[in-house]
Amino acid sequence: MGKTTKKIIYRFMRRLVSAAYAFGFRNIIISGYSNIKNKKPALFVANHQSTFMDGILMGITAVKASPYILVRADIFKSKAAKVGLDLIRLLPIYRKRDGLSSVTQNDSVFEKCFQLFEEKGVVALFPEGNHAIERSLRPLQKGAARIALQAEERNNFELGLSVIPVGLHYENHSERWHDVYIHYGEPFSLLPYKELYLENPQKALKDLTDKIREGIEKEIVDIKWKEEYTLFEQLRQIIKPYSLSLQPEAKSIVHAESTLLEKIRARLVEQPERMQVLKNKVNDYFQKAERNGFSADFQVQKPNALKFAIQTLLLIAGFPLWLIAKIFNFIPEFIIENKIIQGVKDRTWHISLRVGISSFIYPIYYGLLWIIFSIVFNWVIAGLIIFALPLTSIIYYEVQLLKKQWSNHQLFFKNRGMLKEESEILKELKLLVSGS
Repeated sequence: MGKTTKKIIYRFMRRLVSAAYAFGFRNIIISGYSNIKNKKPALFVANHQSTFMDGILMGITAVKASPYILVRADIFKSKAAKVGLDLIRLLPIYRKRDGLSSVTQNDSVFEKCFQLFEEKGVVALFPEGNHAIERSLRPLQKGAARIALQAEERNNFELGLSVIPVGLHYENHSERWHDVYIHYGEPFSLLPYKELYLENPQKALKDLTDKIREGIEKEIVDIKWKEEYTLFEQLRQIIKPYSLSLQPEAKSIVHAESTLLEKIRARLVEQPERMQVLKNKVNDYFQKAERNGFSADFQVQKPNALKFAIQTLLLIAGFPLWLIAKIFNFIPEFIIENKIIQGVKDRTWHISLRVGISSFIYPIYYGLLWIIFSIVFNWVIAGLIIFALPLTSIIYYEVQLLKKQWSNHQLFFKNRGMLKEESEILKELKLLVSGS
């Protein structure tokens, strides 16, 4: 298959997947891309919180870059998979766990990367080497540094390759209709590593890997106190609505959360008794929330009769369209949720599968509906109905979200004591942030 044909297929697939992602996430929030969109050749290095979702998010948001994504090799087992994944610019990377004979195949993959760089292309990879839901950056492998420095070495360090840290942040790793953040960090050159690499390659690889880690850490929420991960994830949930007001200079709410949590961690490490008191309060607070039926991602809000009435009216008004979407989308959703998702225990795959499978199953399903409606009515009316169905899906997701907010709001009328508890915890967090 020729390069031109591949490009046409890739662009079509990217638009198709982009449309599906528009129904997978409520907001896709991008920062920093305008500063790096013309940086070519480039190597994107990102944290890995989801599965193939991470790579595709970079593919559909870094439109001018159109990166090739290095992903785990075990998904390339069949010939059909190899052809299909090549069309959407996914390249296999072999790990030690795949066997020594497999790892040697990386030489040809690296050669492909070098050629792409020499053609002013972009490659993206995940130096952690595996995926996990936790908002913590795991130890990095040296593969990213090795590819970058070897690419420059074979071009006498005149390639001009930029290494660009990327931070991916999911508000919810498994469910649809939550926000996802993609932060493109400050690019850096490899020229400062030239002399060191020529004298001591291993030291250069280590130093560059440390630099990559530092760059990614700046673009994500990185909970460093692993033993107290649950506590800090709960603190993040409490402080989230106030993050930007407490850190007004932050580039985004994610950067604000990261800065605040690090300040809190730095203080609590020095004061174990204070940490234990706070931990007990937070634990009691979330246990009470769970007992009273609050959603896992609830945000505190003062009960407001007018706001509650407006929410109720919006729910009533949106119900007919919610029901239409529920009925018409029943078949594809049944297949996705009951036949696929239900059998996958690893939650990190859920959002990837939900959105990825929707990219293919919904166009086919809506095409069949169009044929049926064309027979029953005519092709114009059928087209209008099919055009309206995705819009009803958006309303469906908004109503689902509103219903959860409405339910939490109702519970705050019954549990006003939680407002006081949250206020006390928040006061303590503000003191910690200020250094008190």
